[in-house]
Amino acid sequence: SVGFAQTQERTLYFEPTITTQGANEIVSALRTITETPQLAIDETRKSLTLRGTAAQVATAEWLFEQLSNPSGGTAKFTIPGAPDQMVQVFYFANLSMPMGIAQAVNALRTVAEIQRMMACQGAHAIAMRGTAGQAALAEWIVNALDKPADWQPPESERWASYDYSASLTHGDTASAVRVFYTAHLDKPQDLTEVLNLTRTVAEVQRMFGVSERNAVVLRDTPARAALAEWLLNALDQPAGWQPSADQNPARYEYREDSPRSMGQTDFARVFYLEPAITQQALSALTNRIRVSVGVQRMFATTAHHAIALRGTASQVTAAERLVTARK
Repeated sequence: SVGFAQTQERTLYFEPTITTQGANEIVSALRTITETPQLAIDETRKSLTLRGTAAQVATAEWLFEQLSNPSGGTAKFTIPGAPDQMVQVFYFANLSMPMGIAQAVNALRTVAEIQRMMACQGAHAIAMRGTAGQAALAEWIVNALDKPADWQPPESERWASYDYSASLTHGDTASAVRVFYTAHLDKPQDLTEVLNLTRTVAEVQRMFGVSERNAVVLRDTPARAALAEWLLNALDQPAGWQPSADQNPARYEYREDSPRSMGQTDFARVFYLEPAITQQALSALTNRIRVSVGVQRMFATTAHHAIALRGTASQVTAAERLVTARK
């Protein structure tokens, strides 16, 4: 190695068995994660020369070793001189490459707000960099998703919960993180439709569906996470399922926990309609409710023959009258 000023240089050698694609993945991961300014690959010598600060070089050397010689589980490294900056490598045992791991990357970016991340197909891994809090949350999410293809949780464990200490962007209460393992949303289009419904009614933005595991990962205030949980449970039903008369509509009382809301209370409803209803009739009913009642947080799902909405007590009562009147 050569040191001058505060810059160091290292030459690292790839394993003889590594492919050109695998080497390029490692180089891309080092650029993304370590911010090492100078990286030069020599395909003839199968080597990588890197130049940067002592901290950048140390981080790059560690990450190079982890991706060149996958070990399984989770590997962690604290960046020298930055005690709250960590690099982690997650080795997946079950999720497929590229689709399953790509979905896990998108879930981590969405829910944990981690931007410096790279999937490496050769190592069957994800490399990421973030704060200690982000690293802990990411590890929890990865463990929650990296399940065998035929794995199903017991009914009582369909929700996995994590209390995240970081505050929301707008200074609201601490975040609640949830992973919901669906039992019946096994078609990607059905999962997408229910995700869009939940975003609309519960106003949850940090949410992502992992179709390979029929799972939903979300993060928001505890009250919004609870409303999302209720909506997902209400719609994750077997094909042909119909509620009893006393369970239609499904009812939920929602109290906003944002300090700005001053304890505002809304009411949520899920109206289960007859399976024979046409898409045209469902759209017409939804538009009638929106125009007549003035409710905006509403979404109709054709796959589940249902309308979900959230509003004031008078709005949901008026909506219920319109649904009942069409029968």
